[in-house]
Amino acid sequence: MSLRERIATPDGKRRFVRAIFSTIADRYDFITVVLSYGQDRRWKRRLIDLAAPRADARALDLATGTGDIAFALAARGAGVIGLDITFRMIELARNKCGAGRTPITAVLAAFIWLPCAILTLIRTSCRALPRGL
Repeated sequence: MSLRERIATPDGKRRFVRAIFSTIADRYDFITVVLSYGQDRRWKRRLIDLAAPRADARALDLATGTGDIAFALAARGAGVIGLDITFRMIELARNKCGAGRTPITAVLAAFIWLPCAILTLIRTSCRALPRGL
């Protein structure tokens, strides 16, 4: 089956994306640094600065991956839910909770399943939106 055929339907695309990110999950943080030439750290800091979360803010990090954005938001005092469709990514994000970071809630789900109303109530961030469609 060709790639075009595999991603021709929303369900096929979700399965394909989930398989790819499951495959690279354990090396995802390293790959991100390498492919961005180390710029990802600066981009993430800039995103958090622009979001300017307050201590009482709630944030939803769509396509959270291993949780870097979610943890940065939480470190600024926000209550954070990190959402990803890849089980291994969620496992890795949850494992980071024990590394002296402010805890987040990491949830396995596709954001396309969320009711639109929730997205209007919570500040959202997404650095990889297309992969979660």
